[in-house]
Amino acid sequence: MEMQPIVVFRFGNFEFEQLSGVLRRDGRQRRLRPQTAAVLSQLLEHPGHLMTHEQLMQAVWGDTVVTDNSLAQCISEIRSALGSARAGTIETLPRRGYIVYGPVAQEMRP
Repeated sequence: MEMQPIVVFRFGNFEFEQLSGVLRRDGRQRRLRPQTAAVLSQLLEHPGHLMTHEQLMQAVWGDTVVTDNSLAQCISEIRSALGSARAGTIETLPRRGYIVYGPVAQEMRP
């Protein structure tokens, strides 16, 4: 059985392991809920590009009917996990969507 490589994003002082949903900084780690991890993954896969509410909702929930509040809760959880170090990382563009600023590196681990 072949192991699937693990996608890891590095941004700012953070490392985010996509498959497990674990966010690490300074030796500490926090596991995000699956939907929250999926939203963060989408944002990190498209750094510097506006991700609209509709794009994020479709990518994370697909045809499942959820309210915009579900997305807002995920963004809130991401910001809480990033803490004060998040300044300038994820910006909200009112009534449009979200954008991640700064360099994001992606690597594959076995």
